[in-house]
Amino acid sequence: MRIMLAGLIWIVFVGGLALYTHRQGVTPVATETPGELRMAEGQYELEITTTFTVEPDPFALQSDEGEKPAGLLVRLGDREVLRKTDRLEAGIPIRVAPLFGLVEGTNEIYLEASPPLDHIGKINGVRVQIQRDGQAIVEQTFWSLPGGKVADTLRFSLAAVNQKESQDGHK
Repeated sequence: MRIMLAGLIWIVFVGGLALYTHRQGVTPVATETPGELRMAEGQYELEITTTFTVEPDPFALQSDEGEKPAGLLVRLGDREVLRKTDRLEAGIPIRVAPLFGLVEGTNEIYLEASPPLDHIGKINGVRVQIQRDGQAIVEQTFWSLPGGKVADTLRFSLAAVNQKESQDGHK
């Protein structure tokens, strides 16, 4: 009787584990097919302001191509928008204008900024602002852990200009 009970427990345990691992690999079927990506209308500008002097990370790995490590790196999706390898002073805005590649819907901007070595133990911040036709539409400040890099992703959605106006109730 104990052998049958042990066998039953083993079957339930292994069967449950097999069912769990099988269900992990199953992805839900999308009910809608994504439409064609439409470029966002308007003139976009990215402005970055740091609370610290930006310097290239002295501990960053060097690539075989001889590319210098970046002190400030900004990516839009998988495309590099800005790469600064020289020293940048605190409080001076850095602008990327015009900013190409934004689409209607969700966009992501990855930002990485490296503080100097004498900032060990200090908390550093980076303010990111996106403007459309001169008006700020997205603004966020990212903070580091004491002595660490500022590295984060800004996720935001852009609606068509006409849709935005109708959502606000202004025509």
